[in-house]
Amino acid sequence: MRHPGVVHVLGTGTDARGRFLVLSYVAGETLRAALARDGAAPEPLVRRVGTSLAGGLAALHAAGFVHGDVKPENVRLDAEGTAVLLDLGFAREIAAAADTSIAPRAGSLPYVAPEVAQGGAGGPESDVFALGVVLYELSTGVHPFAGEAARGVRSRLHASTDRSGSSGQIARTALTAPDADRLLAAIATARFVPPSRFVPQISPVLDRSLEDALRRDPARRPSAAEFAARWREAESGTWWRGEVDFAAGARRSTAGETDASSVTPLVGRARELDELLSAWERSATAPQSVWMRGPAGAGKTRLVHEFTARVRTSGDPPLVLSGRSRALEQDRPCQPILRMLERYLRLAPGAKPGARDRAELAGLVPPGHVETLLRALDPENTGESVVSLPLALGEWIAALARRG
Repeated sequence: MRHPGVVHVLGTGTDARGRFLVLSYVAGETLRAALARDGAAPEPLVRRVGTSLAGGLAALHAAGFVHGDVKPENVRLDAEGTAVLLDLGFAREIAAAADTSIAPRAGSLPYVAPEVAQGGAGGPESDVFALGVVLYELSTGVHPFAGEAARGVRSRLHASTDRSGSSGQIARTALTAPDADRLLAAIATARFVPPSRFVPQISPVLDRSLEDALRRDPARRPSAAEFAARWREAESGTWWRGEVDFAAGARRSTAGETDASSVTPLVGRARELDELLSAWERSATAPQSVWMRGPAGAGKTRLVHEFTARVRTSGDPPLVLSGRSRALEQDRPCQPILRMLERYLRLAPGAKPGARDRAELAGLVPPGHVETLLRALDPENTGESVVSLPLALGEWIAALARRG
């Protein structure tokens, strides 16, 4: 079979050392190297990688084979930025893969599917699961199932000279630790945090696509061909439009949007909702600000959640920042947005920002804003800021929008 997303087999043979494959050479770097250097990738790159690899797996499955070892080390980005799946050493016929008595086991445990982690056979659905893990890691920089097993490993890596924090390295190190069984148990249960909880900029369509690929039941995962079609069509595809229509009818949104979901329909605020949606449409050509006020219990939060769910499932979903602000609970200005900045920098609540946080902010906002944000985040600081804190936070949010 020939597909730009899979390395091409030029020939096979046998010599004094045994059987061998002759494969085309793919120049470039592996996804593992890119993750170690850059961390989480921007969503446009994630979508391109997903389109290429899902299409390659679909072609491989259509030819009657499973790959068996999908992982970042086995994906290379060529000179044109196309993701190519390498290493066909574990590839085998689908019929043989279903026979656990003769099927070889893939050697990369952090990327096995739940059915394989439980001792069962792997198949095309297992390849889709492994691809979901790879794309989750590429989207967030975090392995979806390393969690508890890798927590101690992560702290040890942070204390060492290797500060890359590669989740693939963490997962592999966790497998050799005494609590390696925790990682396998997490994979077997397939419980994970939606990627948008790590990276708020992730779109709902990416959130839901990864959720489906990482389902515990192989029968509920999309096929590689269906997965490839989702990546190609994205928000304009029939699958996503069907998901949006269902969400609107059932008043539920995707797993990554639980804050904006409700199981009951919005009643009695049609005019206000129309005004919000009209302001949103006008904001495409001119900035719009809306101030909504009313007595406690009037339904302001419910209305905003309905509006948010509508625009987040549109063809061009925006980044939504949401925070609750109560006057009696405020110990400093702009606290809800400051908490989001803490989360973005992965600062523990009440922790003092350091050199890493300064460098991260310096890549986003001017020096004066950096100092203002660092002072505001410092729990011991009570002094005046260099510039207005709302202005500095606004510049940070705008920089996030430009980057994403």
